[in-house]
Amino acid sequence: DRWLVVPASAALILLIGQALLGGVTVVQELPGGIVAAHLAIAQVLLATLIILLVVSLNGPLTAPWEPNVALGPNKFPPMILAAAVMVFGMLLTGSYVTAAGATAVCGGWPLCHGDPFPDSGVQMIHMGHRYATLVFGLFMLYVLYLGIRPGQGIKEGSPMNKQDVNGNVIRWLAMLGAAIFLAQIATGAVTVISGYAPEMRALHLSLATALWATMAGLAALAQARQKSTRWEPANG
Repeated sequence: DRWLVVPASAALILLIGQALLGGVTVVQELPGGIVAAHLAIAQVLLATLIILLVVSLNGPLTAPWEPNVALGPNKFPPMILAAAVMVFGMLLTGSYVTAAGATAVCGGWPLCHGDPFPDSGVQMIHMGHRYATLVFGLFMLYVLYLGIRPGQGIKEGSPMNKQDVNGNVIRWLAMLGAAIFLAQIATGAVTVISGYAPEMRALHLSLATALWATMAGLAALAQARQKSTRWEPANG
């Protein structure tokens, strides 16, 4: 079935590409651009595997603009997809900060040495990541709120609201996503205050990856066609 073959094949190709790019990263002694590309491919691979998992358990996905009977005529499926894309954008801006050598150029939080718009180019790159996190994060929190609140992200009175397991999964994942994002903001602040300690930077990236995985899972679940029955591929 193409809904299994395509993501599985894409994951295999991404894994091979990730391994090759990882070798180039080491040989070239960790240049910023290649490190950022390596991270981006890793995140796409993770999302592909999550889509494969959701499809395996729930069946084929619908397009964001197609009506979903379980969700009803609302904007939650395309909005959660947009929010997931924004989280990926936050990851890319963070990677660009690293690639540009702008990781530790700003002291203080939330401003850069008390200045919201510093004159230095590298400092502005760093602040650009913070501003992207603010704008994208507010939109994401609103969408997660829709997923948590009955009758908003999920159609009131639908099977998804009372009986379907996926409805509960979406609510729990939405709450988890909001908690991870708030923890990531706190970690980012502590990272700056601690002088960009390596362990805090690693934790900040780990939380970003966990948030991306949660949003990818939410986006895929919101597009699942079959909500209450187990789907079997064409070959049984």
